[in-house]
Amino acid sequence: MKKIIWGIYGSISRQFSGISNFGMRKLLSIVFFLCSSICYAEETIVYRPIVKILPPLTAHILTIPLPLVNMRFTVSVGQYLKGKNTVPEMVEKFAGGDWFPLAAINGDYFEYKTEPLFWGTLQGLCIIERELVSGPAGEASFCVNKEGRPFIRDFHAKFEIVWPDGSVSPFGLNCSTTDYKSEVRTAEIVLFTPLFENRTGTRDVVEITLKKPVGSQKWLPLVANETYEAETAVISKDGNSPIPSDGMVISISQNAKLKIPEVKNGDIIRIKTTFLESDITNITTAVSGGPLLLKNGELKIHKPLDVSTALKERAPRTVIGINSTNVFMVVVDGRQVTSVGMNHYELATFMKELGCVDALNFDGGGSSILWYNGKIVNSPSEYPLRAVGNTLILLHNASN
Repeated sequence: MKKIIWGIYGSISRQFSGISNFGMRKLLSIVFFLCSSICYAEETIVYRPIVKILPPLTAHILTIPLPLVNMRFTVSVGQYLKGKNTVPEMVEKFAGGDWFPLAAINGDYFEYKTEPLFWGTLQGLCIIERELVSGPAGEASFCVNKEGRPFIRDFHAKFEIVWPDGSVSPFGLNCSTTDYKSEVRTAEIVLFTPLFENRTGTRDVVEITLKKPVGSQKWLPLVANETYEAETAVISKDGNSPIPSDGMVISISQNAKLKIPEVKNGDIIRIKTTFLESDITNITTAVSGGPLLLKNGELKIHKPLDVSTALKERAPRTVIGINSTNVFMVVVDGRQVTSVGMNHYELATFMKELGCVDALNFDGGGSSILWYNGKIVNSPSEYPLRAVGNTLILLHNASN
């Protein structure tokens, strides 16, 4: 078993003109702190901060070699999708297991403050160990297949409920209904699974609780490109239905209640989790984001039209990038004296300079966190730490 060091080193642009002694001392103290930690692991994983003077900027880069050996990516939404946990809290979920966390970054956009009943619900596709947590919303996703190969691409879904009379209705998965003003995706009809929470949290709407029919082979957890038969167990007009640990709940918004046929207890309903892309069944992990920064080495972001816009759009950023030999987990500090952040064009250019072929922006601002080797290594722009919707986590196989 070879012994390989996780190296930590700093790369500093030497643009010293105009910086005060205090600023220089502050900068050097940051670099010294960031470069002071060394630990050992089975694989070559390199963490390095890049520090610039003008404009002041700090980027934190974790480079993970491909193919993944004794490592894998997963996603966490905390105890439930509804509600919010910080990145360290989501990482803590894996403590003490056969697979222990090496690194983590925050993931997709989520319901943050507009609609408390649906805090933590996600904008785009999320898959955890093949289980469908939420569906795609038109943006790209970072995915890992069964063979452990990571890639970034779009997926498109056509989720449908086939009612007992044969009529069909589209549905959203584990999101807010259109009765609520969510910051992220909504749907007129929503299917809630046990991963959402123990209740739907809705008010005064028709909801149908589903159970596994006798003799049915397919059931939870919900996976992509499958058709499930479900038996109606409870029909309620009050909302806030309990979500059974072995069942699901269909929630029908006020806008949709006149569009569905009559349903009674004991009826069989079909749930179709159809994707337009057949290879979705090979995906074990997926987390969405946006915008797409790089595709096949080409920038997908236009340069801001003027300097004022470029400066105004600078913010803390979280991004995932890949090429044929590495995955890059990157966080750029922002909204601070020591780091102004980046706009999307600057971020895309930066990821291309790192050698990325594809790169995807994740939620940024106060959400931007890089957790590595047991601690947060970037400088978050908010304290206390912002709770987020989901987290992309790199795990290591402790048994090997």
